Amino acid sequence: MSLFQHLALALNTADALTFRIQGAENGKLRLTVIPELKGEAPTEGDGADLRAALALPLVLTDDPARLDAGFTEILREYAAQRASLKQSLAVIDSLQKANAKAASKASKPAATPPEPAKNAADAPKAASAPATATDDDILL
Repeated sequence: MSLFQHLALALNTADALTFRIQGAENGKLRLTVIPELKGEAPTEGDGADLRAALALPLVLTDDPARLDAGFTEILREYAAQRASLKQSLAVIDSLQKANAKAASKASKPAATPPEPAKNAADAPKAASAPATATDDDILL
């Protein structure tokens, strides 16, 4: 797989990578791959920890020939780790959204009872006591 195919695996539309290459001692190169994350960042909890892990740069210092030979494999591993972190972050985000939705439903007030009648004619009639028979009512 080519360098750019590995890069395509490491990125999605919400991410960008910045490459910084500088000279190091003894003819070596220092290559730094810096992820630039977009979107809203969680401020606490597991989501914040995962997002912080996604933001960690990849730093390599080696001979140019060794970087040529091994960089694509290292980048493949880096992309696989980032994909796993992104998947975990997506699961946590969906769970947090579901919990927030459930909490908002639970905090809504129950249905309000009907208002008392303002007019005596509108009030429901109270049940009357059962009629009792009197001597005058009994026919023999």
